[in-house]
Amino acid sequence: MALFGGEVDEAARQFEDSLAGFRSTGDRWGMALCLAELAMLAGWRGEGRRSMALYDEALESAGQLGAVEDLADLLCRKADGLVRAGDFAAARTAYERAARTAREAGAPALPAAVEWGLGEIARLSGDLTEARRLMEAALAGCATGWFAVEELRARVFVALGRIAEAEDDTARAREWHQRALNVMIGSRNLAGAAGAVEALAGVVLLEGDPEGAALLLGLGAGLRGIPLDQDPDVARTMRRARELLSPDAYEAAYRRGRAMTGEEALAFLGRA
Repeated sequence: MALFGGEVDEAARQFEDSLAGFRSTGDRWGMALCLAELAMLAGWRGEGRRSMALYDEALESAGQLGAVEDLADLLCRKADGLVRAGDFAAARTAYERAARTAREAGAPALPAAVEWGLGEIARLSGDLTEARRLMEAALAGCATGWFAVEELRARVFVALGRIAEAEDDTARAREWHQRALNVMIGSRNLAGAAGAVEALAGVVLLEGDPEGAALLLGLGAGLRGIPLDQDPDVARTMRRARELLSPDAYEAAYRRGRAMTGEEALAFLGRA
């Protein structure tokens, strides 16, 4: 699939084409799926208002179908976008609604997704103790073998790594991020692996290698197919690396990472 291979423009085109087809046939379930993916891509591009509007339309389609489990998943995804945008109050409301909806649907993975989201709010708010508690609960709630749950597990690993990073435990942080990277590479999800690579950039920066951090930020953007400059963690790492490097040195390292092919990136990460 184009999205997992970091081909963002092609993925958007495919989702737009599929959405048009589903609209023409009145397939609301298909519409909801495509709208959610387009909402995520809009968020990646920094188009926050459009992203939320697309999520709302997806939620309306799922609600009209009475698809309770899909509704809960969409609420979590919308909340994830709100967290990245810094609107923690709205995100918390959406996560709590998702949790109630998930309980009604009996969806086993969604409570873990809610715990991850609430854990991110706690972490970004500076409450590392609560963040760790929620992330450990989310990890315990992840079953194995299902693709979506594997991606959630990787996100939990990254969050635990960022908690360790905030506590200046770079060795533990690197271990968590590497575990996340292994999960995503094993799932052949290069776009998902980008988050772990960008998290590793933060560790490399703490270890005193801003040029290596810039390279990893570029590599992460290349794997995803687009930089995630709106993400607070990525933005912080980028800002600190720029402060420690000349503009030319930062851009050169970033471009080297961004230019790597998927195979080159995997080979490089195997040595990192």
